[in-house]
Amino acid sequence: MDNLTTNQPTATKWITQLPSSTALLDADLNLIDASSNWFKIFDFKRENVIGESFLSLFPHFSESWEDSLEYALEGLTDIKVIDKMPPEEEPEQDFVWLLNPWKDGYGKTVGVILNVKDVTEKKALELELKQTQILLNEKSKIAKIGSWEYKIDTKKMYWSNEIRSIFGVPKDYQPTFDASISFFSEESGSREAINNLVEAAIASGKPWNKNLEINTFDGKSIWVNTIGRPKFKNGRCVRIIGTVQDITESMPQKEDKQEAKNITSVQPIFDVAPTGMAIIDLKSGAIIDINAHLLQLLHKPKSVFVGKNYKSFISFTRFEYVQLAKELEQNNVFGPIEKELTLGNGQQIYLKLKGKTISANTTSQKILLSCENVTKYKAKEEVMAQGIQKSENELDKLVHFSHMVSHNLKSHATNFDLLLNFLNTEKDSAERENLLKMLFKATENLTGSIKGLRELVDIRYKIDDEKKTLKLNDYVYKILENYTGLVKQEGAKIFNEIADDVTVMAIPNYLENILSNLIVNAIKFKKDDQKPILVISAEKTKEHTIFSIEDNGMGMDLSQVGDKLFALYRTLHSIDRSRGMGLYLTKYQVELMKGKIEVDSELDRGSVFKVYFPNE
Repeated sequence: MDNLTTNQPTATKWITQLPSSTALLDADLNLIDASSNWFKIFDFKRENVIGESFLSLFPHFSESWEDSLEYALEGLTDIKVIDKMPPEEEPEQDFVWLLNPWKDGYGKTVGVILNVKDVTEKKALELELKQTQILLNEKSKIAKIGSWEYKIDTKKMYWSNEIRSIFGVPKDYQPTFDASISFFSEESGSREAINNLVEAAIASGKPWNKNLEINTFDGKSIWVNTIGRPKFKNGRCVRIIGTVQDITESMPQKEDKQEAKNITSVQPIFDVAPTGMAIIDLKSGAIIDINAHLLQLLHKPKSVFVGKNYKSFISFTRFEYVQLAKELEQNNVFGPIEKELTLGNGQQIYLKLKGKTISANTTSQKILLSCENVTKYKAKEEVMAQGIQKSENELDKLVHFSHMVSHNLKSHATNFDLLLNFLNTEKDSAERENLLKMLFKATENLTGSIKGLRELVDIRYKIDDEKKTLKLNDYVYKILENYTGLVKQEGAKIFNEIADDVTVMAIPNYLENILSNLIVNAIKFKKDDQKPILVISAEKTKEHTIFSIEDNGMGMDLSQVGDKLFALYRTLHSIDRSRGMGLYLTKYQVELMKGKIEVDSELDRGSVFKVYFPNE
């Protein structure tokens, strides 16, 4: 068991082999040792700084640094400190330091572990953001589009200069909310519409994208596309942001609408047809007329649609639009095509659309669009598809379960084999007695695993209902006991930085399998000339508990491995120790619990695996 954790601060050679930039301080805040990357970043020679006071190495650090280090010694974890280099330093660099307590095998804090990352690249991101903003400003002038913001609490309204240009007001004009609303045409119903949109956004968080008419300050009547996006904080809307774009040139002219009305007037079947119909101008996309059946289906009055673009109630992808235009050009008809539509009350329906050219005027062609409600048929198709998917999922679960049983039992058998071999060759009576205790413990664990697998048969169909709040360290300690033989054989050193109060939401058997696979892989895939070193840690975020395991092993070239890393039967290294099943099962079980797994690795530099367990 001595190889599982380090009991004295002097056993620190492992840190020099870590790929990350990490340093160790003793309880007096003197530098014990650090990784090669750490010395390289700060241009220190190892023999000149070992044993020196850490704060003396960085004289520019503020007094708060000493406080942060003291907090780490007191047991506070995940302390982040931003280190801004003095302006005279060349090159100028900023770093983020992560401070954590360093504990011995008995849980006593004996120093501080520091991990550092260079964040100088943020300057490049800031420059890129500025360049992007300049480009957006140039494009907004060409597209006649401006941005706005309304702060609910202060009732302050902010306009960009492009919006001032669209509304025809002076550049020093200071808008208010009421004044902004007053620009929208009351005659066309646009003022009532924008008021309703704002109220819905504040009350229920509903965004909008509408074409409305405004009367500008200099007396013009124009059409604009207005977009609003409500932003919520602590459950209530605090501001709305959006854009306004002048679209007057794309709207249909009055004579075009009149021509369309003349067309529909000679088709009396249009208004009484038992299916939804609309007449659309092909060039502008404007809706010229819409019949009673379609209005009843959409639960809105005709004034909401007539004169507006067809996208106000249905939209096509670029590919669909190209295909439909091609069909119209060749055959004067298109479709049928099915589209999903969300009504104002939130209800989703499916429409089967067909179109036909009804105007011989090639400069002003009109399309008769028929819309059939096929929602009930679509629902039956979805039920059938869900049934097929469920059957496939059940089959996949059975295959996975059989592999998991085999893999789990094989791990126990391997541990038994190693312990028995040690017992067979060990002469020391005290050590033999210790090995016998390990065998009895391994037998108990095997019995527990078999029981757990039986329980798994019952719970694997109700993943969400069977998650429990589990102490992460309970499972880490159990796994280390299970693999005592392997740890002893490989001379592995395992540093557990997880606090005893860290918990995860997980299925017990799944959690044990996940941690077991990751820990065993980290030990097995070691370099031939080095003993395996593992650093296990965990952190809490708002959405996840993140389990992390870092090793100094073989590592992988992720550009070569790619998606095959977690594939079934994948062999990561051409040696007998690899079976590939472990990572497949790990990823499968993590995803069944709605989590995810990430890996960062370099060939001959080790690997870092991170498992994200959802907190709910």
